[in-house]
Amino acid sequence: MIISIAGCVRSPTVFPTPGKSELLTPVLNQVCTTGTVVSDSVTTIPFSWKGVSDADSYEFDVENLLTDSVIKKITTKTALSINLLPNTPYAWWVISRSLKTPLTTSSDVWKFYSSGSGTLTYAPFPAEIDAPLFGAVVNQSTVTLVWKGVSVDNDIKSYDVYFGTTNTPPLFKKGATYNEIPGVNVKANTTYYWHVITYDAYGDYTDSGLYQFSVTSF
Repeated sequence: MIISIAGCVRSPTVFPTPGKSELLTPVLNQVCTTGTVVSDSVTTIPFSWKGVSDADSYEFDVENLLTDSVIKKITTKTALSINLLPNTPYAWWVISRSLKTPLTTSSDVWKFYSSGSGTLTYAPFPAEIDAPLFGAVVNQSTVTLVWKGVSVDNDIKSYDVYFGTTNTPPLFKKGATYNEIPGVNVKANTTYYWHVITYDAYGDYTDSGLYQFSVTSF
């Protein structure tokens, strides 16, 4: 006689992904006036965000948009203060983490200008490249170059677009007053480089940084 005994198989425990944090301050696309000017080269900026369920800690990131350098902090709190350069554009975001799962959730990315003494106007934020994105692969004979410009003073005047097949692309469009260039001809099996310079009414400017994309056969 054969007796078969069916055992009970326990389903694995599934832990929820931590929620998405809502950023509070510094406010999106504004000058942070709540900072404390410590010296000509240091401003202390307070950051805050809403806590979320299932998060044990948060990874805080703030990026200098002129140098691309990033400061990272791990904290269990929902507020902290960071020493930054004054009169400088930054982006910041928060990543929710849990000890129960390797999955994480990032907040939106907000930009702001750090405050400084004696500053009446601020250079525009570096343009955000929307398309083609860095490392994109395109399989068509034309592309549309798309970017986004933001200024805390709402005084963007124009854009210079540099585009070509070398990592020092030539000027392609000077003084553009719009945020896209459609119908740009490209060749198959070629890598293209491009970046955007944003100018404001005072002559201040910032560079988006160099982007590249590749065109396959079509």
